[in-house]
Amino acid sequence: MALPNPKEDSATRISTNFDDDHFDRSIWKPCHRHPRKNSMKLIGSDIEAKYRSELIDSNRLLFSGRGNRRLLASINRAFSDMESAFVLDWVPEQGEDIFTVLVNDNKIAVFELTRPSNELADACDVRTVEAYRHGLQKHRAIKLAVALDLLSNGYSRPGDLS
Repeated sequence: MALPNPKEDSATRISTNFDDDHFDRSIWKPCHRHPRKNSMKLIGSDIEAKYRSELIDSNRLLFSGRGNRRLLASINRAFSDMESAFVLDWVPEQGEDIFTVLVNDNKIAVFELTRPSNELADACDVRTVEAYRHGLQKHRAIKLAVALDLLSNGYSRPGDLS
């Protein structure tokens, strides 16, 4: 989306979906620690700290063997080059659990694990981080930014950061 031309009269400006006067553009500046197009700048907020803790805890559970072993095996089968994985979202449905997972620092995949079954799930809806980021709600964008920040600072498996 093109930014309005400051030389144009405000009456000739094309209407946008948001109010320019109340939109904080500072949160959408590129992050220097993880230089990806359109990445969100982290500011050290409480919600970022909460997501960081959740992501590290879920990563520890996933790789420790105490977590969902079928999910880890499904990720390994779908991505043989997997070095890291963060569960960004988990939706428990009646007969299945749906996980959205960041694999390495470049892919997002959805895994639908049927509950009564022990079968591995195929990765569905595999996208690049950039494609996934498009249109995310604010809190999901923050969680993704925190996960990418963890990876850019060397965290990929339990024990990588103190």
